[in-house]
Amino acid sequence: ACDWVLPVHPDDIKIVQDRFEKLLAGCEDISEYRVVINDSDARYFSDHSLPVRDPIDGGVVRLYGVLQDVTSRRKNEEELYLMQHAIDSCNNGIIITGLADKDFPIIYANEAFLRTTGYSRLFVVGLNCRFLQQSDRDQANVSELREALHSYRDGHAVVRNYRKDGSLFLNEVYISPIRDKQGKITHYVGVQNDVTGRIEMEDLLSKNEARMRSIFNNVFDGIIIINESGIIEKINPSVERLFGYSSEELIGYNINKLMSEPEQGRHDTYLKTYLNGGKAKILGFKREVSGVRKDGSVFSMELKVSDFDVEQRHFFIGTVHDISERKQAEEALRDLSGHLETAREDERTRIAREIHDELGSLLAALKMDLSWLSKQLPAGRSACHEKITVMNRQLDDAIGSVRRIIADLRPSILDHLGLLAAIDWKLDEFRQQTGMQCVLTMPENNIVIDDGTDIAIFRIMQEALTNIALHSRATKVTLVVETAANSLVMKITDNGCGMTEAQMNKPGKYGILGMHERARHCGGEIAIDSKPGKGTTLVLNMRLKSSEGGHD
Repeated sequence: ACDWVLPVHPDDIKIVQDRFEKLLAGCEDISEYRVVINDSDARYFSDHSLPVRDPIDGGVVRLYGVLQDVTSRRKNEEELYLMQHAIDSCNNGIIITGLADKDFPIIYANEAFLRTTGYSRLFVVGLNCRFLQQSDRDQANVSELREALHSYRDGHAVVRNYRKDGSLFLNEVYISPIRDKQGKITHYVGVQNDVTGRIEMEDLLSKNEARMRSIFNNVFDGIIIINESGIIEKINPSVERLFGYSSEELIGYNINKLMSEPEQGRHDTYLKTYLNGGKAKILGFKREVSGVRKDGSVFSMELKVSDFDVEQRHFFIGTVHDISERKQAEEALRDLSGHLETAREDERTRIAREIHDELGSLLAALKMDLSWLSKQLPAGRSACHEKITVMNRQLDDAIGSVRRIIADLRPSILDHLGLLAAIDWKLDEFRQQTGMQCVLTMPENNIVIDDGTDIAIFRIMQEALTNIALHSRATKVTLVVETAANSLVMKITDNGCGMTEAQMNKPGKYGILGMHERARHCGGEIAIDSKPGKGTTLVLNMRLKSSEGGHD
């Protein structure tokens, strides 16, 4: 072994040992290794040594060598290797071309370029990139690249290129000139990327966006998008038409600008409650509210609200449908229904009066004639007296039937004693007919109600009791009547089998529908609360035009 006078880098000691073995064996050697200078700086040296042999025995007697510092060259080579490896590892296709005097030939192509195009490096080197266009040379974007090349500047374009198998791909190309230390352009570098999928997706998104924009702008219903502070961010043209505002007059303003009270004052509270984790009472449901136009006019609209998130921002979208015409039609239909109901009640009253006056009088006369006939017959005509007795019973039954029919058509007690007495009488009749336990609570003093309202309240009670008798399987009914200065509340509760919401809203429930129509026609409303196995409660709230205490 030989000692080396220079401090060889620890990782390169093996190189130096190997070269000495070769030299001592009589072989010329050229090796490169690192030497540590000043205990920290490692520099590369190229050591070219030649052994000199003894002419007598052939043994190596001395060594001649030349030592050269090649640190700068080695660093350049390492940088070039690193750049070469980075380029070859890049997912984008990269090529380097010569200049125009040789038709910008490809002198280098990385692996990504070869994978994308399907060509070999041997094939592409020396060719101009136009071979990728095949016969599709007439492309507007290609001229941009040509102008950039001849103007010695950067260029960018998306062009149609074709792989070796003939398949099309959209190639996004960036080109830049490469300059030497003196600033002279020596080559061009081109970076290419297959953007077929991205372009197709962008095109699809663009078409979808155009389609959605068209729907948004042309849908009949108004669409309003607000942020979590209640500020309007976007509206469609239908909102402008419905409310009479331009988009500039609404965007940036609070949505409550379009609301009437009480919704206007409650809206911001609703938003804060929901955003703080509270329950959303209106999301996903359609509800009828009142909107306010620019001119101050109020109209009925149907509102549905949903929410969504975009880029960590919370938004609400409201769909508004003008139901003014529908509400007018419904009101006209309720008026017609009320008119028809009034006409029916008038007709019932007329028929009841005629039955009472005509048929009642006739039956009473027959009763008197039978009594006279009974007195005229001799006592020994037992068969005739028995027949008269039977006929009297039949007349009594007929008179009872006539009275029931008259009461059903128009209870005279309602006209003579008032609403509360009629309710008491009807509930007592219901108890006798059904055997149910009935509890009645109502004011002691009678009330005076406008004509028409009293019969509506009575008919609603009558229909409710009929439904209980037919469907509830109840054993107990509680009826409570409460009055105030200008209102009446009637609450009817049973302990029967109850109903589901679907059963209550089932088509063909004309009894329930009729009760609602009667109440609405007289300015009242009905609420029905029912659950299977929990019984049913009907609450009638009726506004009274006039009421006063006193006995009838």
